[in-house]
Amino acid sequence: MTYTHDGIQYVAINYGVGGWPAVGLVFDLNDPSAGLGAVGAFKELARNTQMGGGLMVFALDGKGPYDDLSIGEYEM
Repeated sequence: MTYTHDGIQYVAINYGVGGWPAVGLVFDLNDPSAGLGAVGAFKELARNTQMGGGLMVFALDGKGPYDDLSIGEYEM
């Protein structure tokens, strides 16, 4: 998704396991036929990932988060 706020364009990206493949993880299901077969189809998913996710947002204004060292943890 992309949007603008105060004249700056941003790109937002969802990450993490979700939707029907994650139904077995979310509800801790073990029957391969559960979730209309999604639990069996994605049974190896739990070995490679875990529940959770988030949203990453990037500004496309050409500035980096540490351009101004007088703010944040680098406060002078």
